[in-house]
Amino acid sequence: MTVLRRTRRVEVGFFLALLPASVCCRGEPDSTSEFGQPKEVGPPVTSEVGGSEPGALIDAAEEVYFTGHLDSARTLLEIARGKARALGETASEARALTWMGIAEWKLGNLNRARSFGEEALSLKLESALDDQLFMSYNALGLVAWHQGRLATASELFDRALEVAREVDDAEGVAKASGNLGLVFTDLGEFSRARDGFLSARQAARSAGNQRLEGNALSNLGMLSVLVGDPDGAVPRLQEAREMYRAADNPTGELHAMGQLASAYSALGDLGRAHAVLDTALDLARDRGLRQEEASDVELLAELYREAGNYRRALELYAEARELNAAMGLPIETGADLRSEAEIYATLGELGSAALKARQALEIHRGVEVRQEEMLDHLALAELAQLQSDSTAADQHLLSASRLSQTLGTRASRVDVALTEARIAEHRGDAARVLSALDPVSEDIGRGRFASMWEAESLRSRAFARLNDLDAAVAAGRRAVSAVERIRGNLGSGFLRMAYASARSLTYSDLVNSLLRLGEVEEAFEVADASQARALYEHLVLEGGSEFGVRPSAAELAESEKLLRRIDQLVESLDLIEAEAADAAETADPDAVAELASHLVRARDRYEAHRLSLAERHPSAAVLSGSGSARVRDVQRALRPTELLLEYLVTPERVFVFIVTREQIRVAEGPISAENLRSRVRLARDLLSEPASHPERQQAVMGQLHDVLVAPAARSGALYEADQVVLVTQGILNYLPFAALRDKVTGRYLAQDFSIVRVPSAASLDALRGRSDVSATGSDGAVSATVLVPFPEQLPASTSEARALRRSLKVVTTHLQDRATERQARASLEAGGYVHVASHGVMNARNPLFSRIELFPGESAGSGDDGRLEVHELLGLEIRSPLVYLSGCETGLGSARATRFSQGEDYATLAQAFLYAGAGNVVATLWRIHDEGAAVFAERFYRHLGAASPGKALSRTQQEMMEDERFGAPYYWAAYQLTGSGLLN
Repeated sequence: MTVLRRTRRVEVGFFLALLPASVCCRGEPDSTSEFGQPKEVGPPVTSEVGGSEPGALIDAAEEVYFTGHLDSARTLLEIARGKARALGETASEARALTWMGIAEWKLGNLNRARSFGEEALSLKLESALDDQLFMSYNALGLVAWHQGRLATASELFDRALEVAREVDDAEGVAKASGNLGLVFTDLGEFSRARDGFLSARQAARSAGNQRLEGNALSNLGMLSVLVGDPDGAVPRLQEAREMYRAADNPTGELHAMGQLASAYSALGDLGRAHAVLDTALDLARDRGLRQEEASDVELLAELYREAGNYRRALELYAEARELNAAMGLPIETGADLRSEAEIYATLGELGSAALKARQALEIHRGVEVRQEEMLDHLALAELAQLQSDSTAADQHLLSASRLSQTLGTRASRVDVALTEARIAEHRGDAARVLSALDPVSEDIGRGRFASMWEAESLRSRAFARLNDLDAAVAAGRRAVSAVERIRGNLGSGFLRMAYASARSLTYSDLVNSLLRLGEVEEAFEVADASQARALYEHLVLEGGSEFGVRPSAAELAESEKLLRRIDQLVESLDLIEAEAADAAETADPDAVAELASHLVRARDRYEAHRLSLAERHPSAAVLSGSGSARVRDVQRALRPTELLLEYLVTPERVFVFIVTREQIRVAEGPISAENLRSRVRLARDLLSEPASHPERQQAVMGQLHDVLVAPAARSGALYEADQVVLVTQGILNYLPFAALRDKVTGRYLAQDFSIVRVPSAASLDALRGRSDVSATGSDGAVSATVLVPFPEQLPASTSEARALRRSLKVVTTHLQDRATERQARASLEAGGYVHVASHGVMNARNPLFSRIELFPGESAGSGDDGRLEVHELLGLEIRSPLVYLSGCETGLGSARATRFSQGEDYATLAQAFLYAGAGNVVATLWRIHDEGAAVFAERFYRHLGAASPGKALSRTQQEMMEDERFGAPYYWAAYQLTGSGLLN
C-alpha cells in the first residue's frame, strides 16, 4: 500500500511530507500579536511586582510573553488579574484574562485557553468594553480552530472581522480575514480561503504591517501546495520569508521555512526540503512549545518512514499522536492515526491498519474536515482491497471521489486516481489502471517528481501486462528517472540508498520489460542502479569529505555535545552493572531501564543530527546522481579469470546477470522473493550451529545453488573463471555463498572459486582505482598491526597474533590495555594490514552505534572509550589494504536477527571500513568459535603471502573443510571478503 498523506496543521512549526499527494504545513494564524524570538533575559518576576498597578503588570507580562518566557508571563498575569479584581478594575481584569488565554493557547493548553477567553469575553460584553472585543473573538477563534470546532471558529472570526471593520482597524481586518482563510482551507473551500488570504494581505499592506503581510503570503503559499501548485508556492514563500526577516520576526520565518520545505518536497526536491527544515528544527526545539514538539516528532517519523525504518516511524507517530491528543487537536491526532495505519499496511499487519484508519475517519468526520476524510477513505479503500473486500473498497473509493469533486483540487484528483489505479492493479485490471491515470496525466505532471514515479510505475506494469513492451519501457524509464531525481537530491548516502531500496519494484519492473525486449546491457545498468550505492558515491566525491562543504563549528559542537551525552549514559549503565557485580547482586532493573531509554533517545537524536548535516552539506558529485554502472567500465575492471554475478530479487523471480570481460548474459532463478527469504533464513539457522543436521544443510544449500548459481553454470560462463565477484541485495546479503553446494558434484562453491563481494558493480572499478592504501613500509616489507584487547575473554585471540608473526615479517602486536581505540585509529590510518581480534556488537535500533570493542584508554572522553563505532569509522581516513575483523557478526547489518530488509546494510561494520578507505575487509556473518577463529586466521595469513585476499580466503576455507575438527560449514562459511579483492 503506497503511503497517503494529509495536510499538516502547524501554527508556528513545520512538517516534511515526502509525497505524491497534497502535502503542506497548516497555515500561519494571526493571533492578537506576534510571538517574538526569545531573548537572553530572565523572567522579570521580582519583589517589586507586588507594588505594581494591574495595567503595568499586564504591560510587563506582554513584554515577557514576547521574550518567550510564557510561564513567567502567566505568573504576572495571574497577579494582575487578582489585583484588578480586588480593585474593581473590570477592564484590566478582562485584559489580563484575555492574555492568560493567549498564553495558554501558545503553550498548547487549549481547554484552559478557552475557559479564560470565554470568561474575558463575558466580562467585556457585560461592561461594554467594545475596544477589547476584537482580541477576544480572534483569540477564541484560534482556540476553536485548533480544536477542530471549525463552525464555531468561523463564527468567531466573522465577529472579529465585523468588530475590526466597525472601528476601521486594518490590522484587525488582516488578522481576522487570514484566520477565516485557514478555516475555509480546512473545510476544503479553497476559493474562499484564497479570497481570505488576499484580503488579509491587502489590509496588512494598507496598515504597513510586514509581519501580517508575511502571514498572508505564507498562507497563500501553503494553499498553493495544498491544491497542487508547488511551483507557484515557492516565490510567495520566499517573499514571505524576506518580509518576516525585515519585520524581525524569526517565528514567522520558521513557519515560512516549513512551508517552503513542503513545496520543495512536493516538487521532489527532498535535499532542499531537508536543508530548509534542518535550520528550522534546531530553532524550534528551543522554544518548549508542545505544538511545535509534536510537529518535530512527526517530521522525524516521516524521515524514518521514507527511509524504510517503519518500526521507528511507528514509535514516533504514536508519540506525536499522544501529544496532539493531550492538546485536544483532533485533526492532527487523526492524521497521525492514518499514518500509523499506512505503515501497518506496508508491514502486512492489516488488522491493526484497518483499526487505526477507522479511528482516523471517525475523528475527522466529527470535525467535518473534508480533505482529511477523503484521505481516510482512500486509505480504507486500499486496506479493504488488500483484505479482498472489493465491495468495501469500491464504497470507500466512491466516497473519496465525491469528496474530491467537492474539493476540486489537483492534489485530491491525483490522490484518488493513484488509489484507484493501485486497487485496479491489485485486481489485475491493467486497462483500468491506465484509464484511472490518463485523466490526471497533466495534474501529475504539474506535481513533478513526487507523484510521477508512482504513476509511471503503475503505467509501466499495466503496459507490460498488456504486452505493450515499448510503452512499458518508456514509462519505466520515466519512473526510474523520477526516483533518481528525488534520490539524487538527498545529501546522505543512507537516505539515498534507502529511498531507492523502498522503490526497488520500479527498477525491477523496468529490468523485466527490457529483458523481454532483449536489452540486456541496459537492464543490467538499471539493476545495478537499484543496489546500495552509498560506497560508490562516496568514492567519487572530490576531496573525500563526507559532507562536501564542511559543517560549521556550531554544527560540530552540537555533534560533540550529543556524543558526550551518549558517553555519559553508557558509562552510567556500565557503572550500575559493575557495582551490582561487585556486590554479587542484580542491578536495579528500573534504573537500568530508565538509563537505557535515555540512551536510545540520545542515539536517535544523534543519528537524526548526523542525517541533517549530510542534508545541509551535500556534495555536488552526489547531487549529480552519478553512481549507476556502465557495462564497459565493469568489464574493464574485471580480471581475465573473473566473473561478476549480480542478483536482482523481484517478487516473482531472481535475475542473475553474468558479466565477464567479453560479454554479458542474464539467467533467471525460478523462485519468489518470499520463498527465497524463507530458504535463506533456514540456511542461516542450520549453518550457524557447529553440529546442526548436516543432511538438511546439504539439501537446503543444494536447493539455493540450483536457484542462484546453476543458471550461471548452464550458461557456460563459469568454466574459465576462478574468482566470482558477487553483487547481492536484501536477503542475499546474509547468505554464505561459500557454502552453496552443487548437488551434482557434491562440491561447495568455495571449493571451486574464490569469492569477493562488492556493494554494487559500479563500486568495483572505483575500489580498484584506489591508490592511497598500502601494506608495505619504506623497506618494502609487508607490515601488520594486531589488536587483542581481551585475551582473557577470548584466549585464542593471542593465537591469532602469533599466527600473524609467523606469516609476516613486520608485525606489531597490541595486547589488552595497549589495544585501545586510539591505537586502532592510528593503525588504520597508518597503512598496512590491521587485524582486530575482538567482539563486534550490532545495534539494530541505532546502526550508527554498531561497534568493535577495544580496550578503553586513559582519556576515554577524547575518542578513546573502547567503542569504535560506525559513525566514528565514517570520519576516519583508513589507508589499510586489508582489515580483518575476527569477531562476532562483523559483516552483518541491523537486520541480522529479524527482517533482513533492504536498505539496512548501510550499517555493516565491513562496509563502514570500506567507506572510510579500506581496500578489503574480512568479516563474519555469525558468531564464530574462538579456537576455530584462531586456526582460520593463521591459515588465511599463510596463504595471503602468495595469493590475493580472495584466493587466500577460499584456500583457507578448503583446508578447514578437510579438517575433522572444523569441517562443518559453521567454522568456515561465515567468512566473507568485501572490497577490491586485490592488494595494491
